[in-house]
Amino acid sequence: MKSEDQIKYDFFVKAPGKCTSSELVDFHSLVQIGGKVPLKNLPTRIQSCVLLAFCYLNKKPIGISAIKKPSRTYKEKIILKAGIDRIPNALDFEIGYSVTLSDFRKKGISSMLKTMLLEDMQQVKGTIFSTTAIESSKHFLKTNGFIKLGKPYDGEYDKGICYYELSLGDGT
Repeated sequence: MKSEDQIKYDFFVKAPGKCTSSELVDFHSLVQIGGKVPLKNLPTRIQSCVLLAFCYLNKKPIGISAIKKPSRTYKEKIILKAGIDRIPNALDFEIGYSVTLSDFRKKGISSMLKTMLLEDMQQVKGTIFSTTAIESSKHFLKTNGFIKLGKPYDGEYDKGICYYELSLGDGT
């Protein structure tokens, strides 16, 4: 068995239109495994993302994340639940669909995927947000300049979800 420092993960980021059909199937499969988003229209929602991030090990997907372009109705729901003073048009992007297979958690995979996504968004202007109930994700967001706003709320899949946001392209 290989020691942890000998394992070679393959990380990459692509726009959905540049992904192979098998990469899109892999992404969809991991979102399903994560079990935290409605599956209705999922392929269309994945295709509408700005960027998809992948981590493979031995040609098998073990982690994903994305920069999403959330719908107006979704943003309205988040604004209401989190009790934040925002208009939906002011929220441009969302970090989401972050899933790491359970055998590979606590190895920095999700943090690496989200870091790569944020690096690819450096030249973009707008507001990016993320909602999470996972402590390690909250830590990542705070460490990377996101500000917690509003109040925690319970969702369909998690309790104690917190809203975080970051302004992109303003030099901060």
